[in-house]
Amino acid sequence: MCKQRGKKLYLITGFLGSGKTTFMHNLIDAFKDEKIALIVNEFGKQGIDGLLLQEEGIALKEISNGSIFCNCRSDTFVEALLKMAKFEVEAVLIESSGLSDPTGMSKILSLVQKKTDDCYDYRGNITLVDATNFEKLFDTAAAVKLQIASSDLILLNKTDLVEESKLDSVEQIIRQVNPLAPIKRTTYGKIKDLSWIADLNNDNSSGDINITKKIIIGTQKILVAMEGTYSKENLMNWIKDFSEYFYRIKGFVRIEEEWHYIDGTTNQLEIKKTDIVPEQPSLVILAAGSQPVLKNLRSSWEKYFEQELVLL
Repeated sequence: MCKQRGKKLYLITGFLGSGKTTFMHNLIDAFKDEKIALIVNEFGKQGIDGLLLQEEGIALKEISNGSIFCNCRSDTFVEALLKMAKFEVEAVLIESSGLSDPTGMSKILSLVQKKTDDCYDYRGNITLVDATNFEKLFDTAAAVKLQIASSDLILLNKTDLVEESKLDSVEQIIRQVNPLAPIKRTTYGKIKDLSWIADLNNDNSSGDINITKKIIIGTQKILVAMEGTYSKENLMNWIKDFSEYFYRIKGFVRIEEEWHYIDGTTNQLEIKKTDIVPEQPSLVILAAGSQPVLKNLRSSWEKYFEQELVLL
């Protein structure tokens, strides 16, 4: 079943907005001389990252509407790994959902290795951490602790936006959960030294992966249809009006007859042109269940747009 043994397997984790997709582009570039395959996991119903990561000649499997580590999607994840065991590739890169709990990776991998006669060489979990938003998320999002605890390499991202004293504080907090995994500072998810990847093995995840697993209760997933053309200024004002209530917003929208990609967190928002033409223009919004995000989204929409708000 396994056409090429010793396939390097990398898991990429990180909470919503930490920069995983940008890092994945850099990681793909680092493997430009090797044949690779991708597995991209989205928590919401509609995949966004898969569109951004499409590369000619690279096998891509998208798994949406749930985490690849939960019971609802783990079977699909196993099937994807079994299928890619048949491919003649040298590495498989997995981008997990920002809300995922990757502590179940070893159990899934054990099952896959038995069925593929140890086809994969699991190099470990690379976790991206958003330096600008980490301290708030560490206290409110259980997934952040679980991702760090099971990590073999931690990339402290967006360091150009944070003072040195705060970076030191963030690293101290990370060390409380995982004292041995290397921490590397980066911006825009850049791989500053290829040895970070080449030397990676899964022997560093010394964090307490048995820490109490808090259930992320009632995570809201809102999908807003974005048919038609919009003003960039109005879009920015609308999103900023309710930004304090969500973890992440992303998707595609047409601005002045050109397609744009929107990517934002509570304290950051980016709107940039793209050549991607989506089949169904929309925005995905993820928020904690306790936040009145939909109420504030609706009231703000009426202030800036004449179009009817359509939820998918």
